[in-house]
Amino acid sequence: RAQTAGCVKALRELERAGEALGLAGLLPFAAAALSQYASLPLLAPAFGLQVGIVYGAVILSFLGL
Repeated sequence: RAQTAGCVKALRELERAGEALGLAGLLPFAAAALSQYASLPLLAPAFGLQVGIVYGAVILSFLGL
Protein backbone atom coordinates (compact mmCIF):
# COMPACT_ATOMS: atom_id res chain seq x y z
CA ARG A 1 0.00 0.00 0.00
CA ALA A 2 2.84 2.40 0.75
CA GLN A 3 4.27 1.78 -2.71
CA THR A 4 0.88 2.46 -4.32
CA ALA A 5 0.51 5.71 -2.38
CA GLY A 6 3.97 6.78 -3.56
CA CYS A 7 3.05 6.04 -7.18
CA VAL A 8 -0.17 8.02 -6.90
CA LYS A 9 1.72 10.97 -5.43
CA ALA A 10 4.31 10.81 -8.21
CA LEU A 11 1.57 10.73 -10.86
CA ARG A 12 -0.13 13.78 -9.36
CA GLU A 13 3.15 15.69 -9.41
CA LEU A 14 3.71 14.64 -13.01
CA GLU A 15 0.20 15.73 -13.90
CA ARG A 16 0.80 19.18 -12.38
CA ALA A 17 4.06 19.52 -14.30
CA GLY A 18 2.29 18.60 -17.54
CA GLU A 19 -0.42 21.17 -16.91
CA ALA A 20 2.17 23.85 -16.20
CA LEU A 21 4.07 23.06 -19.40
CA GLY A 22 0.86 23.01 -21.40
CA LEU A 23 -0.17 26.40 -20.09
CA ALA A 24 3.31 27.78 -20.73
CA GLY A 25 2.98 26.61 -24.34
CA LEU A 26 -0.09 28.80 -24.72
CA LEU A 27 1.79 31.99 -23.87
CA PRO A 28 3.15 32.63 -27.40
CA PHE A 29 -0.34 32.16 -28.86
CA ALA A 30 -1.82 34.48 -26.25
CA ALA A 31 0.83 37.13 -26.97
CA ALA A 32 0.17 36.88 -30.72
CA ALA A 33 -3.58 37.28 -30.19
CA LEU A 34 -3.09 40.11 -27.72
CA SER A 35 -0.84 41.93 -30.17
CA GLN A 36 -3.83 42.22 -32.52
CA TYR A 37 -5.94 44.10 -29.97
CA ALA A 38 -3.48 45.98 -27.78
CA SER A 39 -0.27 47.72 -28.66
CA LEU A 40 2.52 45.73 -27.08
CA PRO A 41 5.98 47.25 -26.82
CA LEU A 42 8.40 45.78 -29.36
CA LEU A 43 5.63 43.79 -31.09
CA ALA A 44 3.79 45.35 -34.01
CA PRO A 45 0.35 43.82 -34.78
CA ALA A 46 1.38 42.39 -38.15
CA PHE A 47 4.58 40.95 -36.72
CA GLY A 48 2.71 39.46 -33.75
CA LEU A 49 0.32 37.66 -36.08
CA GLN A 50 3.19 36.40 -38.22
CA VAL A 51 5.05 35.10 -35.16
CA GLY A 52 1.90 33.31 -33.96
CA ILE A 53 1.45 31.59 -37.31
CA VAL A 54 5.10 30.53 -37.49
CA TYR A 55 5.03 29.26 -33.91
CA GLY A 56 1.89 27.25 -34.68
CA ALA A 57 3.58 25.76 -37.75
CA VAL A 58 6.59 24.74 -35.67
CA ILE A 59 4.34 23.07 -33.08
CA LEU A 60 2.46 21.21 -35.82
CA SER A 61 5.74 20.02 -37.31
CA PHE A 62 6.56 18.34 -33.99
CA LEU A 63 3.24 16.52 -34.21
CA GLY A 64 4.02 15.33 -37.72
CA LEU A 65 1.07 17.11 -39.35
